[in-house]
Amino acid sequence: AIYTPPCNGGGDPQDTILEGVTRDSVIQVAKDLGYDLKEERVPFKMLWDADEAFTVGTAVVVSSIGAVTHRGDTKEWKFEGGGGPVTSKIYETITGIQVGRVEDQHGWVTYLE
Repeated sequence: AIYTPPCNGGGDPQDTILEGVTRDSVIQVAKDLGYDLKEERVPFKMLWDADEAFTVGTAVVVSSIGAVTHRGDTKEWKFEGGGGPVTSKIYETITGIQVGRVEDQHGWVTYLE
């Protein structure tokens, strides 16, 4: 499963996820690819035990997290080519839609003449 914190807002320091087109696109593509996606807080232990982790944003689309350090301990995710298999598949699908290599099933792309 893929876990992402919900966009609760409200000023709670634990609710710092911003809404956005890229986040929504990643969620939709992950579902399209058959991943079980859950929007709930991600406890530290879950992150620490994860097979891979990624972040999303307009400039990077989706980018693997290489390491997390907590209280002197470091958890690293190392994959040949940089991204883990889930991260890479989502990235390739979204960028494929953007450039026309992958069918745009959602009407996201507008082609200009």
